[in-house]
Amino acid sequence: RNADERAVEGLVTAALTLPCLMTRIAINRMRTTMMAGTILNIATESRRASPAARAVAGVARAALTSMTRTEARAAAADGIRVNAIAPGGPMGARDSALRCDPDVASLAMHLVSKRGSRLSGLVFEAYAG
Repeated sequence: RNADERAVEGLVTAALTLPCLMTRIAINRMRTTMMAGTILNIATESRRASPAARAVAGVARAALTSMTRTEARAAAADGIRVNAIAPGGPMGARDSALRCDPDVASLAMHLVSKRGSRLSGLVFEAYAG
């Protein structure tokens, strides 16, 4: 592997280590107390990021999607839901993405509400623009 690949891997690891650990700790705590609930990870992204930073964010977003689905499957039997909201999205898809911070907040409220109780393992791509 070259230095660029190692650098990207290091950046993605640094970005996702805390959310992954916190998600697992929260799942463990919910299981220990026999409490169903929702874990919602919300990623951030700089609107003025360089193309290289946006590329790394895309890799991190893909890893967040994988982690969210894996943790949601593992926790589903205990009534624990895991979802995420991430900025950006596929190039050219901004028209179909969430467009502003109030939309992101509204989605977050829906996901943690009773109405969103059947949703788990999903990553919603949001563009706060």
